[in-house]
Amino acid sequence: MKKAKIIIILLLIININFVSAMNHDTNVVGTVVLPSKSSSASDKSCPTGAYYLGGQNTRLGGKDQLLGLRVSFYDINGKQLGNTIDVWNKEKAATNNTWKAVDSNNADAKLASANGFEYYSININHAHGLPSRIDYHEKPSIFTLSGGTYYYYYDKTATGYQLMYTADGASAMKAYLSTAEVVQRYMNIAKVTGIDSLNPDYTMVIEVLVRVVACGKGKLGGIYTAADFGSLVRSNTYINNYNLRCNVVKYLSLEADGNIGKIEFKKTNLSAKKCGYGIGNYTPDEVTTSNFGVGMGFIHGWDVCGDRCNKGYYKIVYRTVDLANPFLGINGKKRTLSKDSNWYGKEGNIDAKIYQKTPLYSIKLTPATIKAIRNDNKNIKYANIMAKYSATSKFKDSAFKKKFGL
Repeated sequence: MKKAKIIIILLLIININFVSAMNHDTNVVGTVVLPSKSSSASDKSCPTGAYYLGGQNTRLGGKDQLLGLRVSFYDINGKQLGNTIDVWNKEKAATNNTWKAVDSNNADAKLASANGFEYYSININHAHGLPSRIDYHEKPSIFTLSGGTYYYYYDKTATGYQLMYTADGASAMKAYLSTAEVVQRYMNIAKVTGIDSLNPDYTMVIEVLVRVVACGKGKLGGIYTAADFGSLVRSNTYINNYNLRCNVVKYLSLEADGNIGKIEFKKTNLSAKKCGYGIGNYTPDEVTTSNFGVGMGFIHGWDVCGDRCNKGYYKIVYRTVDLANPFLGINGKKRTLSKDSNWYGKEGNIDAKIYQKTPLYSIKLTPATIKAIRNDNKNIKYANIMAKYSATSKFKDSAFKKKFGL
């Protein structure tokens, strides 16, 4: 049986110049979602099981929606950093409710003020403890409804459209939340410690918050994320929610597959769900415990810190390798190979068309698999390898080279 030749491409890292590997390509996308419509607020045309998207004034077709974001931070191992917080694009997180600024002497109110936020509270239904999608994925039964005081932040620096995920606000929101100074402010009020916005090893998870209006005699209207509402429906199956569960997820969705620790969320085709009565519903599991990357978005630390990443992370020093002239000296000019070189006299064997060939193997590296490789490497006894194949021999004459046909 013939041996298959495996082509190994090496990335050469040498001290030529510094560049940034960042492109601010955050993993988030969204669509325009209009408020639900109702012709009347009477029980006859607005049954108790019907719930609508938007405030009371938007249920009749208005477009002035109030939107917020649930924000959580996670490290590369999937451990949460700090608290989950809710941030809204206006002082009023909900219409037709009594809302008020929290006493300025309150510790959280002081922290908010110091970081460009205001701190408010209202009495309204919401998910107790403000669980994130990651919480729901790991603990499906975590949802409990709270009808008590709901605390939230108002970002005074962001204008309304920057936190309203619509066609004209999408790029502005992504740019705003990819700014190190802004993310640091969010980290501060979330009480994240041990890491800052200039460290690339975190992910900022954002989920859209909406005001849900109960029609008729419904009592469960309130403020929810897509995952919150999915969990609400799981325990209240009579809710006529086709417009909500189909639409709320479309404000935010992953633009590509992404992971938080070992949980990998998949890019999901939002157009596959046709919203309408009796069709297109995302099930409670699809918006809570599944790996559908809907109703959420990721802002990666490496996109935020750019070329300012601390600890020297991602300051990649590189030189483009030209296979037609691959052997360069430290000055970047062509060098002559010595007889001790593994490629001496064989420079012509290099196939410059190698990149046009189909690779024999394709390996997808994620933070989880990279971590596993690192852990496996720790168990390699390099001293034993050197002892077996002679640490003093030249590579070109070594038993190691001969054994593996290199």
